[in-house]
Amino acid sequence: MKLKQLWVRLAAPQVKFCGAKNSSARGPTEAVTLVPWAPIRDGTGRLRGVRHAGKSPARQVRVLLAGDGVFAQSLPVQLEPGERLLFRVGAAARAEQQTIVVRWLDSAGRELLWSVPVL
Repeated sequence: MKLKQLWVRLAAPQVKFCGAKNSSARGPTEAVTLVPWAPIRDGTGRLRGVRHAGKSPARQVRVLLAGDGVFAQSLPVQLEPGERLLFRVGAAARAEQQTIVVRWLDSAGRELLWSVPVL
C-alpha cells in the first residue's frame, strides 16, 4: 500500500491560504509536487520513520522534530528509492503536540518540506 501526500509549494510573496472548498488562490504557474515519502508508524499509530517512495534519489534529507518546547534536527543524508529513515521520539515527549518535518532537495536543487504529526 503506497501512501501519498501532496505539498503545495508557493513563492514567498504569493503565499495564500487555500481551503478545501476554495482553491482559487492557487495560480496556474504555481507547482504542486507529489511528496515521495510514506510514513512508517508502529502499532500505536506513532510515527517511527519515513520511507522514500520516489523514483530518484533524495538529496540532503533532514528530519526536524518540533513541538512542545523541542527542536531537534538530524544530519543530512541521501536516500535512494525504497530506503527508510527511522527515528525515535522519547517517551517523555508529548507526541500529540509534536510534528516531524522532512526537508530535502529535489533533482532541480530546490528545497522541499513535508510535515506530518507524530501521532
